[in-house]
Amino acid sequence: MDARYGRLFVNLRTPWNRHYQTEKSRQLYPDENLVRLLAAARSELNPENASALDYGFGSGRHLQLLHEMRFGRIAGCEISDVACEQGRQSFPEMDLRLVTEADINEADSKLPFDDESFDVIVCWGVLHYLSDSGRIRLLEEFARLLTSPGLFVGTLRSNRDTHFAHSDVSDASMTLFSEEDARTLLGRFFKDVELGHMERTPIGKLDQRIAHWFFRARRS
Repeated sequence: MDARYGRLFVNLRTPWNRHYQTEKSRQLYPDENLVRLLAAARSELNPENASALDYGFGSGRHLQLLHEMRFGRIAGCEISDVACEQGRQSFPEMDLRLVTEADINEADSKLPFDDESFDVIVCWGVLHYLSDSGRIRLLEEFARLLTSPGLFVGTLRSNRDTHFAHSDVSDASMTLFSEEDARTLLGRFFKDVELGHMERTPIGKLDQRIAHWFFRARRS
């Protein structure tokens, strides 16, 4: 793992509250890779009878996707109280929870849901911002919360990324992952791990790359 952008595990809420007060944070459309991953699993999921958790729902764009796919129960977790309040206003029927760093970083902490509560867990753009211990703890929790064989989909920032240092959350913690790093991490808790890679350059900034691994996996 490349920790060149990593810092001590500082207050995550501060940079994300600032981010979700900006206009650019209000993304309306879901990530096309997540749309494909969920669409491919639609027949086996039977969404009307399935439950889904969006961990780190941010602007709510993937809550909207899960709603449009007609999941029977949708829940979400978010560390930014700004984003959480926005989400509750937009989706009052959903079970949206504010979490703290302690909820994802303390050894005996648990997310506020019962074992095997969800058929699908989405964790898009979150894991690479956590400390090593926080990341491991959260993956342990996801393994607890998933039904068997529940579907886990998410992203990890790729070691090909050069853009983060220029972003508006550059004061947050960051870890970059090689393919081997990503497989090793996910393989500790899940089976049938499959990876894809997405990379783009911001308009007018061809010297910068935004790069992520996206993945799907099953509960072991």
